[in-house]
Amino acid sequence: MARALCSFVAVAVAVAIQDKIWQEAELSSASCFCRRKLPVVLTKRRIQLTLQKTVTRRDSIFYKLFQQSPTLLFELLTNPPANAAQYRFDSVAIKEPKFEIDGIFLPPEEEGNGVIYFCEVQFQKDEQLYERVFAESLLYCYRNRARFSDWQTVIIYPSRRVEQRENYPYRSLLNGDQVHRVYLDELGDIQQLPLWVALMVLTTVDEEQAPETARYLLDRTWQEVPSSNQTAHNRNNHNDHGVPF
Repeated sequence: MARALCSFVAVAVAVAIQDKIWQEAELSSASCFCRRKLPVVLTKRRIQLTLQKTVTRRDSIFYKLFQQSPTLLFELLTNPPANAAQYRFDSVAIKEPKFEIDGIFLPPEEEGNGVIYFCEVQFQKDEQLYERVFAESLLYCYRNRARFSDWQTVIIYPSRRVEQRENYPYRSLLNGDQVHRVYLDELGDIQQLPLWVALMVLTTVDEEQAPETARYLLDRTWQEVPSSNQTAHNRNNHNDHGVPF
């Protein structure tokens, strides 16, 4: 888990800052990993190779985060569902016309029809975003009506500056309780946020602050999320009754 988190931090930093910053920021294996003797090398070359194999858009970062931890979406909501831990994340393409929904969070099937959550990550200005999001969501609802009892949509922005300006025709949806707009720059101090949420906010940090913030999150990752080796070590130090030897 910790290693996966560090990978997310690496890609987030690479997307968040310009290439020239790497010449000034010593965010390298020597400063981040070697002193811990960890088998992960975070170098400029590694980041470049990683980005060649993955989509460099921030959407891909959030996609991987949601894949790793589906409950992350609900940490952004004031009133998450009681069974949030049982939701699974999926990405869906709807044909004729073809729509690609960034993410759909599906409730556990064994509980019957539940609430589905649509998620859209929007880091670029799009003056027809709401038209597309609502068209995608409602078309999915039309084709899968038997699978749910209600729906919610979460739209994640880096800031209000990216939001669509002309949204009057959709005021009832935007001001209701089914659509949640999240502005990452308004979530508060990144050092006070839950680790997974802080990783999302990292993609919005200024170029000058990104290397230092990334180092902080890397250190915090290894402090808060035990590695598999540490977990195994702790397990070996306990007997069958869970009592330390």
